[in-house]
Amino acid sequence: MFMLNRRNFQSFLVMLLVAVAAESGEANWVQQTEVPTSRNGTATAAVNGKIYIIGGVPYSNKSGPGWAALPTVEVYDTRIGAWGKAADMPTPRIAAQAAVFGGDIYVFGGYSRGKIRGEKDLKIVEVYNTRTNTWSRTRDMPTLRRGFRTAVVDGKIYVIGGAIFDRERDVRVATDLVEAYDPLTERWKKHASMPTKRMWVDTAVVNHKIYAIGGEVSPRHDVPPDDEFFTRIEEYNPRIDRWRKRPDMPMFKFAYSTVAIDKKIYLIGGYTRDPGFKTLTSIDVYEPSLNRWGTIPPLPVSKIAPAVAVNGIIYMLGGFIRGQRFSHAVEAFDTGFRAVNPKDKLSTHWGKLKKSN
Repeated sequence: MFMLNRRNFQSFLVMLLVAVAAESGEANWVQQTEVPTSRNGTATAAVNGKIYIIGGVPYSNKSGPGWAALPTVEVYDTRIGAWGKAADMPTPRIAAQAAVFGGDIYVFGGYSRGKIRGEKDLKIVEVYNTRTNTWSRTRDMPTLRRGFRTAVVDGKIYVIGGAIFDRERDVRVATDLVEAYDPLTERWKKHASMPTKRMWVDTAVVNHKIYAIGGEVSPRHDVPPDDEFFTRIEEYNPRIDRWRKRPDMPMFKFAYSTVAIDKKIYLIGGYTRDPGFKTLTSIDVYEPSLNRWGTIPPLPVSKIAPAVAVNGIIYMLGGFIRGQRFSHAVEAFDTGFRAVNPKDKLSTHWGKLKKSN
């Protein structure tokens, strides 16, 4: 599955530099490798030290986004610094969400697209078995929606927020809907709704609680800019099926990537509204138990990219520099945290960060 070619050998050498920097106490971003394929709208997940980049749509810096959705699955083994390919996803799709349970990757929703049929939202849920390199299909999502997020708590996969198509108004509208999937019984259950309706909300899990951060009111262009993006944070406790509001984000940013490490939530990059939707290098760190915000060293360059965390190291997977030009670079930042029983944390995909028209 993995070959130690020139690209992988270079990745391995850089991986050693990351380890040396961590041992010396130097905390900084290091370019570790490059993603093999230029694409947008991917889902990402991490299992047993391997990062999976799933689906999406091809992207060219010369001609822009392609049309057809991709089934492609590429895998980066962080332990040896090598790229490989996994079995293609049965349903090619864009902007799906991935969640990890029991070593399997569950891919929810997204949309298909073609030149003839156009875009079509999907309810499909497919499961990738990382041990056998095979895919299977499980029960569909109960509600057709786009721009949702997933979170895994105590053996349940929660599908949160998003946008539902309003046929009467012929527009997608944000929803507060929360539905949970049980991988053991293959059943869905509706849970308490979010206090705020929003799409492209980011989620993170800390201490068995789900944090819904930011998001968007509506994809319509007639929504006032001040109301379009949220700084709101809401906390969900699955054990009592109840939401509560937390203090808002102290900064205004959106379209960032989110990972959770050692009871802290990292909001990486993104845009700020002023001046002129500027892309950010800043990384804000939220500690829910103390309601405290901090920062870590910024990204080497401002870009919009999916992020995952593997055993205390954050990986930024390719992405768009200043929101425009695709970069293959994968940067890594070592937070210094090492779990006794390390668990890989899946993170966000692109969402609305880079539209494909």
